[in-house]
Amino acid sequence: MTLPLVKSPCIGICKLVAKDQAEICSGCQRTVDEIIAWPTMTNAQRQQVLDRIKHNSVNPLK
Repeated sequence: MTLPLVKSPCIGICKLVAKDQAEICSGCQRTVDEIIAWPTMTNAQRQQVLDRIKHNSVNPLK
């Protein structure tokens, strides 16, 4: 039985901003590398990205 893919956090508001020596999308909070790699990531890798986003949400982009 195959599990459904973890959905992208993209909300359609795509603007890259500099944060902590990386470019982060102000809409979904993913790095450029995460956005590019998303289609080929495993569910576990996708969940790690979502966990990082959730963890960092207490310090949103300014």
